[in-house]
Amino acid sequence: MSLTNDTDLTKHLARVMGLSESLGPEFIRRAFLDAGEPFDAPSVGQFERVLPYLEARLSAFVGADDAASRLARLRRELAALADRRVQHATTKDTGNQSN
Repeated sequence: MSLTNDTDLTKHLARVMGLSESLGPEFIRRAFLDAGEPFDAPSVGQFERVLPYLEARLSAFVGADDAASRLARLRRELAALADRRVQHATTKDTGNQSN
């Protein structure tokens, strides 16, 4: 999956958490505000820092057990996205080296 911009990332991670594409981004934006994180161009690292705030909001919304399950999926997806970005950067750097 190619996430071409920050809106795509937010919508994708909203789906991972089982939130609708229409309401999920606003739910996430409010968690960012709670955390004091800017939401203009959210990154994977910012999402990781906002996890406790997302968990608090999800717990109030769906209950603690369901929130824990959804956050576990989100953590796995964030780790996978971070790994893909590292691999892409490494491949890009390696491809630019000359012999």
